[in-house]
Amino acid sequence: MKVPFIKMQGCGNDFIFFDARKLPTFEWAKISGRLLDRRFGIGGDTMLVLLSPKEKGSDGRMLTIERDGN
Repeated sequence: MKVPFIKMQGCGNDFIFFDARKLPTFEWAKISGRLLDRRFGIGGDTMLVLLSPKEKGSDGRMLTIERDGN
């Protein structure tokens, strides 16, 4: 499955951002290590995933995953 992403950087850190509000449920932590790998993946310090809101009146919720999957 192809999933669009944006790579951003700021203050010496770089991030991979996914807008997953319209994607099926997925276990992002399982693939974070491969995607954040600087030699064989996209490369980055942290993965940011925008998920669908759980409550009405909210635009969404943010999942942050470091290179070690936490």
